[in-house]
Amino acid sequence: MDKAHLREEYGKKFRDFEKSPLKIDALVGIRQRIHVFFHRRIVKRIMAYSPMKTELPILDLIKDLNYDIYIPRIQGEQLIPVSLSTGEIDSISSMDFIIVPGLFITKEGIRLGRGGGYYDRLLSGYPRNKTVFIGFDWQIKNELSEDPWDKRVGFWITQNEDGACPENKQFTE
Repeated sequence: MDKAHLREEYGKKFRDFEKSPLKIDALVGIRQRIHVFFHRRIVKRIMAYSPMKTELPILDLIKDLNYDIYIPRIQGEQLIPVSLSTGEIDSISSMDFIIVPGLFITKEGIRLGRGGGYYDRLLSGYPRNKTVFIGFDWQIKNELSEDPWDKRVGFWITQNEDGACPENKQFTE
């Protein structure tokens, strides 16, 4: 299935899941896994994202982690981290972890985003073992097509499982 059709599929699945009685339990499970994941690591600064209506409410899930949370601001063709608490701009290299948005992901870290390429540019040169996708179980795909410019993520978390992409297994505990 091509990327355009997968983006349509995501929209339908998200709208259906929004009405599901399973959504609340899924969010609780994701929140618990997020806390365990980050508490196992030395983390001070996390760059998340400001979610759209059809995305996981990531800021609600991480707001009580007691870390400095940054969200991206578009500057030209690039994303730059801006502190949620102070509004100050920081460099991407000072982020301890980046929570990368996406519509679907594989357990190998191949991610399908919205199609603007902003996160692929952001992640270029950033350590893959400091990136994580957080989503629902149904966002995990067995395979996705990958373009040469696509950047993979290092870890993934859903309500029922989490893991490291194959080359990041040494970073798990």
